[in-house]
Amino acid sequence: MEGKVKGAREAAFRVLNRVEGGDAFADILLMKETDGLSTLDAGLATEIVYGVLRWKMRLDYTIDLFASLKTKKLEHRVLNALRVGAYQLLFLGRVPASAAINESVKLLRKDGPRKTGFVNAVLRKIDSERASVAFPQTGSRERRVSIEFSHPEWLVKRWALRYGLAEAEALCKANQEPPPRVVRVNTLAMTREKLMDELSAAGFEVAAGRYSPFAVEAAGGGPLDAADKRYYIQDEASQLVSVILSLA
Repeated sequence: MEGKVKGAREAAFRVLNRVEGGDAFADILLMKETDGLSTLDAGLATEIVYGVLRWKMRLDYTIDLFASLKTKKLEHRVLNALRVGAYQLLFLGRVPASAAINESVKLLRKDGPRKTGFVNAVLRKIDSERASVAFPQTGSRERRVSIEFSHPEWLVKRWALRYGLAEAEALCKANQEPPPRVVRVNTLAMTREKLMDELSAAGFEVAAGRYSPFAVEAAGGGPLDAADKRYYIQDEASQLVSVILSLA
């Protein structure tokens, strides 16, 4: 273990390092690493982790534009510190650039001045020149879409062949929209209305599901707890299977 979690960015950093190492899943780790954090910090950690994983290709491309040592040669701790900072700079407009940079540098405070200085310099370059970042202008148009929307180039090419490049780009863009967080109420424990009231009181923005009579959308707040007996984490499409079967 790297020590006690001190905040949102360190929690996100720890999760990303273990996911990068291939020995854990992000959702399970997030529940553990955000335990004890405030609702605001737990939400920020969750946003950073899923944001970095969703936009990894685009983040690494941007980092490579400004780093003397390219991402493929970086230690995963250094690379993840850069990703955490770059994601905040490029996607989280409400986070001050100074906080995004300084807190990302602090993630490597035990790794020595050479690494912290490198991360600081790269993130400051990204911050000052982010408006000039251009996606690949050479090579195939599919490569540009691949980098811009963080999708494998082979998949972009397949969609472009089937549907045309414009539709493939639209699919990639839609695919990067964060899905709603949905739970299925445990009707043996409570009603959907009571669950919505309790989640709302816990800081979530709730709404009844659009398709399943058991679904609750839970936005904001901290991470959902898979061990909570009041609900199951399950998207509406999966919930509808049992609804349809019961009607058959």
